[in-house]
Amino acid sequence: MIALVCAAALAMPVAAHSSALLTKGAGEVKVYAAAAVTEFTHEGQGGERHLLATVSREGEANHARTLVKWFRRSGSSSPKAAELDLAGLERLYEHVLHQDAAGIFEFEPVPPDTRKSKGRARIGPTQGDVLRAIALARERAVADLAASGSGLNPTPWGIASMKVLPAPAGQAADPDRITLRVHDAKERPISGVTLTASRGADMMCSAKSDARGVASCKLIDAHAHAPGEHDDDAEPTVITFPGLVSTDRIELPTTLRIEPSRPKGPK
Repeated sequence: MIALVCAAALAMPVAAHSSALLTKGAGEVKVYAAAAVTEFTHEGQGGERHLLATVSREGEANHARTLVKWFRRSGSSSPKAAELDLAGLERLYEHVLHQDAAGIFEFEPVPPDTRKSKGRARIGPTQGDVLRAIALARERAVADLAASGSGLNPTPWGIASMKVLPAPAGQAADPDRITLRVHDAKERPISGVTLTASRGADMMCSAKSDARGVASCKLIDAHAHAPGEHDDDAEPTVITFPGLVSTDRIELPTTLRIEPSRPKGPK
């Protein structure tokens, strides 16, 4: 941990900004980005730096592997520890959301007692899996915050889910036709949101969900390549749910990664 904190001093700081995902009044989180790792830290009044989370990345495009580590601080009656967990997880969610969703993701929560670090389970392997894990960890931080007597009142987060639907009976499956249903944590359909689908660098489409939460669109080549000119058919398809923000709730933006149905052919 000491080596990571020292490395942050050599990294470039990321400018602070406002976001609907961030709770006002929570602890300040500073983000330092280097080539191999991004660190999320909090600086105490005495200048000491506390490491809250790290995001490391290896490889490129859909072969990239992103490891997200969160160093939990709460679980006690300390309002400050719960506030730092809350602030760190909110910045972490926002950061992970902006990574390339086509790659592999893993989330590793590290308990305060690092002696229990052996055999920790990692959550993954998609960006959506990791975002859900961060959101659930944030729920626990909010509960710790309430138990500690803190005056903060974080906006509740909702965790949306997307499910791919099969082709209607009697119709042949089309690997370029994407049909899915989006719903909230209580299985209620989310209507009127525009879902975006993309595959590789060229294939994309979008559609608005109806009253049932169902959206459907057919992927097209935005650059009008001839068939066989690229390998997008063998790439994963990424569905993006943009999220919904209201005064009393945030339905989180998230992604769904669909594995390719067609094998990669010869060049």
